Amino acid sequence: MTGLKKLTGLAAMAFVLCLAGCSAPDDNNSKEKTVFSYAMDELAPFFNTDEKTVTLNRWFLVNVNLGGKDYDTWARETGNDFFKDKALTQKYLGSDLVQANTVIYSDFSLNGQGPKIGAITGTVKLTGFPSEKFKLFLYANGKNWRSQGKVTLINPVEENRDMDWSFPVYDKQVNSWGTWGFEPSDAEFTLLVLPETAKKGYEVAVPTKKMINSANEDIGSLDTVSVKGVKLSGIINVTHNGQPVPYVEINAVWEVKGILETIYLLSPGPDEPWSIYVEKSNAERDITFRVYGWAKQHYTTGDFLFDRYAQIEPLIITSNDVTDIEIDLNNE
Repeated sequence: MTGLKKLTGLAAMAFVLCLAGCSAPDDNNSKEKTVFSYAMDELAPFFNTDEKTVTLNRWFLVNVNLGGKDYDTWARETGNDFFKDKALTQKYLGSDLVQANTVIYSDFSLNGQGPKIGAITGTVKLTGFPSEKFKLFLYANGKNWRSQGKVTLINPVEENRDMDWSFPVYDKQVNSWGTWGFEPSDAEFTLLVLPETAKKGYEVAVPTKKMINSANEDIGSLDTVSVKGVKLSGIINVTHNGQPVPYVEINAVWEVKGILETIYLLSPGPDEPWSIYVEKSNAERDITFRVYGWAKQHYTTGDFLFDRYAQIEPLIITSNDVTDIEIDLNNE
């Protein structure tokens, strides 16, 4: 599954396409309008340790690639709205705070599929955990349908222990690009591993395929999957005009695919440790590091301080961890 810069996978592409051009279905002949509902994490696994609660404008800017538009701008330009209630009477504002489990309602689809009609559940055994806290999301691709959901991690996390997962299933809907929605079919699965300070996460293919026969089904175990990535780690020294930088983003960049991962640091001090996880690969990749400095964590364009590449030789990686990477960007 190929990732997008802001949302991951084909479900994300449908989300962006719908926000860019979908409209409410013509239901003049029906007595009751079709209502769609989504938890925020069903649309995008944005919420991580640094931002568990954000404004809807912030969520929209980070997760939706619509040319830098926030929710208020999109709603004003398209005439569409998100609602707080199933009756579609209480509109969201961009300043409203949302969390991962916040539910939004709309009178049009946000993922190119029909209304929610069920849930698929199962388990998976995991090995090769990152050394820091992390979240896991499971993506499923069937015939003309796709979905995503959380893997419930048991604390403390233990390897080779069954972890529960579930994801919603949506009815069929005809769109300008075809008919999308659940029908019985084989499904392929991908895990998104999201370490604590990561912005993008990395994907791990699940080798097990499953036949899914109904919209409400427990399909059992996906067997054992290693979620080990490649850990790149070291220290960074960074200041701006001789002063600490309030918010720093380190990007691991591979020219072939662009940014593989972004992590954040809050006011890093001298020799501040950092680590980035990227997906494993048998092919060699030459990685460079691009660092952004911002005047505050929840930044806007006016808070930009600098954008620099670390002055080190490109790092050639395959599937092994690399340590002791030093990034020196003092007085940028």
